[in-house]
Amino acid sequence: MNRYLRYWLPLFAYCILIFVLSSSSNPFPQFPGSWNDKLLHIAKYSILGFLMARSIFSLKLSYSKGLLLIAAIILSVLFGLSDEVYQALIPDRTASVKDVVADGFGSAIGTLFYWKILLR
Repeated sequence: MNRYLRYWLPLFAYCILIFVLSSSSNPFPQFPGSWNDKLLHIAKYSILGFLMARSIFSLKLSYSKGLLLIAAIILSVLFGLSDEVYQALIPDRTASVKDVVADGFGSAIGTLFYWKILLR
């Protein structure tokens, strides 16, 4: 049980944090330029991708590392998509396909960071 708390609790806590931030009409100060928002998405989802890969690999499944990495990216992107749908329901917030793309890019970065640094 302790192993599950060690690996899965940080992931669930971080997902809750993302949804709490998404509940706010203005969770972060607005910076000039459209790239700053996308960089924030990439940073947020890099952490999510890292935590997702860490949690999935803790299960010690007998699948290839590549398949588990792809699963971590897909699950992170699906979470990002659900977060964008949720944001569409919040006043003064909008959903954006570009944000989902940035989330996917960040998820891939975090997942590959986990693979390159910690699995080798």
